[in-house]
Amino acid sequence: MPTVTPTTFTTPWPHWVQKVVTATSVTIVDMPTIMSGASIIWTNWCEHTVGTTGTITATGTCDTSVIWANWADTHVHIMDSYTAGNTIRQPTEAEVQQRLRDREAADQRRLQVEGEKAVARDRATVLLQGHLDAAQRHDLANKGFFDLDVLSQDGSRKKYRINRKWSQNIQQIDPNGRVLKTLCIHPRVQVPVEDSMLTQKLMLESGLEQELLRIANHS
Repeated sequence: MPTVTPTTFTTPWPHWVQKVVTATSVTIVDMPTIMSGASIIWTNWCEHTVGTTGTITATGTCDTSVIWANWADTHVHIMDSYTAGNTIRQPTEAEVQQRLRDREAADQRRLQVEGEKAVARDRATVLLQGHLDAAQRHDLANKGFFDLDVLSQDGSRKKYRINRKWSQNIQQIDPNGRVLKTLCIHPRVQVPVEDSMLTQKLMLESGLEQELLRIANHS
């Protein structure tokens, strides 16, 4: 079990405290002097991040065989091995360059996906607006919802409100706009919310109201 000196923690420890524990700052000068604060943070992370236990003694000795190496590699992006002097081995130039290439490729893919999602949202918005009247388009733009009157199979008329959000976005309302019931129904796959709203509108207006009511969660 290696003894980790304060200098070993100089960079990773404040980084982890700020990013994971959301503390403002922790500066390690002498491990025993901050024992009380460190033990809480260390134990919390051990239990919630790696599912094991770890302790910090008054001499600053840590169980680092799994915990420290796991965190160092995951959160600080440094190699997870120790030299004889109990310091962390720095990555080679080839390893650094490979990580940079991997990160750049991931960033490019993320940008591509975000661009595809933006195009899909724009197309879904245009399609939805094409199925709304002027009053509904105005309400959607200014209030985030639109209302519609539905002729039920039993001959009664109902009023529904469809809100621009993913779940629990359909409300049955009375003539004064008071909410009578909230319904939750949406696609199993992620699609633009406008596509989901249009599907809901078409189901309510095309004789599929009872099917929608049967499938939806009611509250």
